[in-house]
Amino acid sequence: MRAYCGTPSYMAPELMAKREYWGRCVDMWALGVVLYRLLTGEYAFGAEDDPDLQRRAGKGQPISWEGIGQGPREILE
Repeated sequence: MRAYCGTPSYMAPELMAKREYWGRCVDMWALGVVLYRLLTGEYAFGAEDDPDLQRRAGKGQPISWEGIGQGPREILE
């Protein structure tokens, strides 16, 4: 696939770099980012701009793991 589309905060690094990609892989990346957002209430990479976002996502290191691993009850309280 070659189309460049989507919301940068949820894009896989290869999609942000405008390289060819496999649809299932970039969809799984986006799903992981959505899950992170649901569990922590934060964007996974918390970047100031798109180049910073691309750099941080390329490293695959979210800004925080707080909230991950807690049960839903603890997150909601």
